[in-house]
Amino acid sequence: MAEGDPWFDPLDDTSRLYMPGGSLSGIEVSGGDAHLAPGETSGWLATEVITCPPGHRYDTVHVELETPGNSSALVSVLNASADPVEVGFANDSIPGFRMKEVSEDEPYLNVYSINQRFYTDLRIQVNLVAAGADRPRLLSWTLTFIDVEIWRDDFLWAGKMERHYGLNLTQGELEINLSRGGSMTGGDVTFDPFPPVFFPAGGGSTSSPVFYSNTAQNGYDDVDSFDYDGLNHAIFADLDGDTNLDMVCARGGNHDSQILWGDGTTTWTDSGATQLDTHEARS
Repeated sequence: MAEGDPWFDPLDDTSRLYMPGGSLSGIEVSGGDAHLAPGETSGWLATEVITCPPGHRYDTVHVELETPGNSSALVSVLNASADPVEVGFANDSIPGFRMKEVSEDEPYLNVYSINQRFYTDLRIQVNLVAAGADRPRLLSWTLTFIDVEIWRDDFLWAGKMERHYGLNLTQGELEINLSRGGSMTGGDVTFDPFPPVFFPAGGGSTSSPVFYSNTAQNGYDDVDSFDYDGLNHAIFADLDGDTNLDMVCARGGNHDSQILWGDGTTTWTDSGATQLDTHEARS
């Protein structure tokens, strides 16, 4: 393996596996994959010791899987320098990387946060779990490395993002989602093109200008009026987790600020609003 090249095992034999006593635990490797041995409903296998190349850090674990029906696979990242503290592990697991569920649709695990200076040697462990007649298979596994000066996201899945809004991730491509009823992670709010744009008119006003999307959702209608006293500032978020955007209104004058709860439309009213005991709020 050249410096920085991924560690890869196509599982065409057992030469790159951890084989205590020359055997595996509930697993057999044959026909180009690892699968549960006959009569077993669960089992695990682990890689040989993998050492991080100089000048690099760990990046991503990719497990190529088949998980039919309700069968499953779980990935753990182990400190190859530490003895196991639990039965069923080749070594002690690294905190935060124990039994992480993966699937055919999301066969990746982000390991960029593992400090290669503290964990110079790793193993990857996969647990396979059957569900009735549904039996999973591990076809191959890979651990990639990246230069210590680089952070990269290939958009294979959302695991390297803390949050993403109105985006689709498909086979390494990042696209803006402009379909009605799309969602944001972290709030799952409706994300439509041409959202309402408000211009708060200030504490002494009784209405503020607002632009709403036209019916075709390809532009804005003429200016409209948001009839609401003393609007100084507004922010939008899904506060109650119902997938609708709520509007937090900071109000000036002798007005309490309010939360206007969204109902799935692109308009908000003070019907059922929650009062916030503030005067002359600005942001």
